[in-house]
Amino acid sequence: MREAHVPGLGLSLMRDARVAWQGFWGRKRADSEEPVTEQTIFQAASLSKPLFAYAVLSLAQQGTFDLDRPLTAYLPAASLPDDPLVERISGRVVLCHLSGWPNWREEGQPLTRLREPGKRFGYSGEGFGYLQQAIEALTGLPLETFMQQTACAPLGLARSSYLWTAGEQAACAGAHDATGQPMPPFSLATPHAAASLHTTPADYARFLCAMLEPGKIPGSLPLARGDAAPTCQA
Repeated sequence: MREAHVPGLGLSLMRDARVAWQGFWGRKRADSEEPVTEQTIFQAASLSKPLFAYAVLSLAQQGTFDLDRPLTAYLPAASLPDDPLVERISGRVVLCHLSGWPNWREEGQPLTRLREPGKRFGYSGEGFGYLQQAIEALTGLPLETFMQQTACAPLGLARSSYLWTAGEQAACAGAHDATGQPMPPFSLATPHAAASLHTTPADYARFLCAMLEPGKIPGSLPLARGDAAPTCQA
């Protein structure tokens, strides 16, 4: 922590699909004496994607969502990107990062394709944003409500949210630059499936336990190995 200029750290150890141990060190912010504890919430950034993928696969398991149906089938025409190949984008294509879209576009710029969908892996937050729109249209629920009902509540992730309000920032660990100096907190105007999750180490470890032993964790999906999995081919 000293060498990497990390003011605070939280760890959870998993064993036999259970959270077996937790440890907490340092401070929530470099300019504060408030310690990191098991209640401290951290920005999960791109670790938002696996939890969202889990929720999407739960819909696929229930038969509510078809992984191979074009996402255009779930979205109103007004929300479709100006893309001649958009009909080839399915949930499976997005979850496998084969959409051909960039990771992120410049603010205010249209979504522009980098490559043909399904041809080559290309990590894409934009793809997850598009899939989010399709899931919201299908379920009639905003992302936060969908995630709480489909993943967070069933798995017991009581301190996890894709929508963390300004008034709750006091519970969160602060952001810091490479030298350990405090930075403004990361925030998005609206919840985003690719990046806006805030959670605790114990909550995220509990989700990972559900991945390691499907069906063993109360509320988790009782998937057989490979069942409903987004097998990727390109």
